[in-house]
Amino acid sequence: MLSLLSNPIARWAALAAFFMAAVGGAYLSGRSDGKRIAENKAIQRTLEQLRERAEIDEKVRTLDDPVLCRELLEWMPDGRCD
Repeated sequence: MLSLLSNPIARWAALAAFFMAAVGGAYLSGRSDGKRIAENKAIQRTLEQLRERAEIDEKVRTLDDPVLCRELLEWMPDGRCD
C-alpha cells in the first residue's frame, strides 16, 4: 500500500477520491438539512392555519343566527338563508 502512494498518479487519484467523498458527504448533509428545514416550515404553516381556523370557529360560535346568516349570505347559492 505504501508503495502505491509513492506513485504521483496514485497520490492524485487518492486526493481526488478524498475530495469527491468530502464534497459528496457535504452535499448529502446539506440536502438532509434542507429537507428538515422544509418539513419544519410545513409544520409551522399547518399550525398557523389551525390557529386561524380556531379563531374563526370561535367567532362563528359566538354569532347568533341572524348575524351568521348575514355573514354567510354571499356564499349561499340562492342568495338567501332559511
